[in-house]
This record gives sequence, C-alpha cells and structure tokens, in this order.
Amino acid sequence: MKKLISLILLLSLGIKAQEIKIGDQTWTTKNLDVTTYRNGDSIPQVQDARVWASLTNGAWCYFENKTANGNTYGKLYNWHAVNDPRGLAPKGFHLPTDEEWRTLTDFLGGEIQAENKMKSIGGWEDSGIGTNTSGFSGLPGGFRDSDGTFEDVIGSYGYWWSSSEKASSIAFARNLGFNPGDAHKDNLFPKLSGFSVRCLRGLKPDAADTYINRGLAKSHLQDYTGAIADYNKAIQLNPNYDTAYDKRGNAKAALKDYIGAIEDYNKTIQLNSKYDIAYVNRGLVKYYLQDYIGSIADYSKGILLNPNYALAYNNRGLAKYYLQDYRGAISDYSKAIQLNPDYADAYNNRGCANLYFKDYIEAIADYNIAIQLNPDNDKAYYNRGNAKYYLDDKNGACKDWSKAGEFGYSDAYTNIKNFCQ
Repeated sequence: MKKLISLILLLSLGIKAQEIKIGDQTWTTKNLDVTTYRNGDSIPQVQDARVWASLTNGAWCYFENKTANGNTYGKLYNWHAVNDPRGLAPKGFHLPTDEEWRTLTDFLGGEIQAENKMKSIGGWEDSGIGTNTSGFSGLPGGFRDSDGTFEDVIGSYGYWWSSSEKASSIAFARNLGFNPGDAHKDNLFPKLSGFSVRCLRGLKPDAADTYINRGLAKSHLQDYTGAIADYNKAIQLNPNYDTAYDKRGNAKAALKDYIGAIEDYNKTIQLNSKYDIAYVNRGLVKYYLQDYIGSIADYSKGILLNPNYALAYNNRGLAKYYLQDYRGAISDYSKAIQLNPDYADAYNNRGCANLYFKDYIEAIADYNIAIQLNPDNDKAYYNRGNAKYYLDDKNGACKDWSKAGEFGYSDAYTNIKNFCQ
C-alpha cells in the first residue's frame, strides 16, 4: 500500500500549522493551540484543579499550567470543548471520530505497527522516539486528569481526543506511549480529562457524525425540528447508532413529543444497555409525564451505571419529592452536592425539602448558596422569601420576592400583593 504524503501550510483563525495527507485523510501535524471557538467566542483557560474537575463547559490549559509547555505541545482541552457546537476545529476542518482514528491506524498497518510511524523522531524519552514515517509527528504532551491534577508523564505519553462519546461522562481518545505496545491500549477516558487535539481537513456529509454534530448545533439554537431532520439522516446512514437515537429523543422532548422521545430512548438502550445518559433522559421524560416511580427507576439505573452522575441524583431527588419522600429527596440532593459542590439547583431543591420540614434556617442556608453560585436564580430568591416569611422576617421576605420578580418569577408578585402591601 503506497503512503500518500503532502505538506501544506495552514493559516486559519490565528493557527499556523502544517497538514499532511496520510492515505485518504489529511491531518494537521501540530496539536491545536486556539483560545476561541470557530465563531470567535472565547474558550476559558482554567488553571485551578477544583474548578477544572467540576466543569460542565469547554476549557483549556497548558500542561502543568506552564506556557512553555504550550509552545511545544499546544493546549490541552476537555471534551466539552471538543463537543461544543460553536466548533473547536478551524474552518474547513473537523475533529476526528473514533472511526476516523481507526482508519488512520489501519492504513498504517494496525495499532501496533502505527505506533512508531506516528511518533515524532524527537521529544520522547530515550528509546521512546519513533520513526514518524507517517508524518503525523505525535509528541508526548502529557494530559490532565479529570480531577484537575497533572501527572509527570510529559515526554512519555501523548493523548488526543476523538469527537465520539461512549456515555455521559466518557468519550473515546487515542494515545501514544513511551513503551512499545502502549499505543491506543486504553481509548475510553473521562470527558473532564485534558488532552491534545488534532484536526482532519474537510467535512464528511455522508458521515453520521457530521449530521449528529449539525443536529447538536441546531438544538443549541432551539431549532429542534431541524435537529431531528439531521438525526434522522444520521440514523438512515447508521441504523445502529445509539447516540443518534438519544439525541433525537432529546429534541423530541424539547418539542414535548414525550412518547416519541421515550421510543428513541428505548431504542438507544436496546442498542447499548450501558448508555447511562439514555436512562437519565428517559427518566426526565417520565417525570414530565408524572410517572415518578418509572422516573426513579430510570435514574437509579443511570446511577448504577455511573455512580458519580450528579444530575441523576438531583433529578431522582425531584421525583422523590413529588412522591412525598422528602428524606429520600434530601439524601439525593446532598449526594449531588457532594459530587458537584457548585450545583446551584441542587442547593435550591434541598432547601425546598428542608422547607417542608419547617427547617427554615437550613433552607435559607441552602438558598443562600444557590444564590451565591447563581445570582440570577429567581426560584432561590422566591423560595428564600417564603422561608423568611415563615420566620416572621416580613421585610426580608418582601425584598427576596421583589428580587425574584425582577428576574422574571411572576408568582413573586402575587406574594408581594398579598403580604407586602
């Protein structure tokens, strides 16, 4: 098999890099080093380990937060940045799927044979250097753990994201290692890991992932009908694509087609019984349909598959609350907060459960934190106002209701009319 290689200088969005044609694919030969999405929005740099570990949005860092490492190895990104609908790759490029990574290694003779061909001829410790006959020029840029810490692996390992996810908290990636045989040995990692990124030239209109990504972008713009059309196309191209059914279910749920959404989540789970996010999504739709027992069962399954799923605990708490299992609700909200101390909604929800038990001081403490984390939290202001009223702090209650009204919570004005005049 003859290897096809050509080098081209790429200038786009402030990126100066090279690209190389390997087989039928054209890869960038340097790690991505951008601070904005394709539309110009900034990607935050996050240095603090605790903040990194609780992120729900895209972010980047340098290895060990040292700019000098970035000069050599580029930036490390979490998977939220990879998956952001605003686009991490420069115009004319896309982030490779796991299948596209496999196409690369297959062309180079398989994962074991591809290892040395993909590794740069310098930068690796001692005998870890490669031949780089592919021109991929893989460098050992290290990684950031999902807990925000760094391990001393720079010079020994390099990790690169794919755009393919496995479940709510893990996605596919590829790695090259110092020791022979380390390449690609483990390819599932937490989405909060910080890895390097390479890009592929062009979009593939016949690839299911392209339609998935466009559907996600349309959903972000609340064009759910358009998103469903794209997910339909992805399913047409790959009828066994579990993620396509899950995402289509989300779009249907946004349009309040709850029965259709459940059908899609059922199909997702049929294709992949370990798809934790599909259980949680189906649980949410059952909650909307007031099937609280069914909702709890689905959340519990999602938690069984992913015990660190803070959203699942919070949502299960809501279902328990509506079944008047207030102690159980508090337990779930507390677990969600333990997993994510910055979870404003969980504090607000726990405050409501404490309010039921007339534990007004604890309720106010929870509402205080919810407001501290999200100063525009209209529900937390409204609920804190209720707690203060029960403590005969009428002045404080009216101030909170007024604040809730300013943020758009219309029921607050009813309380102001009835109790503050």
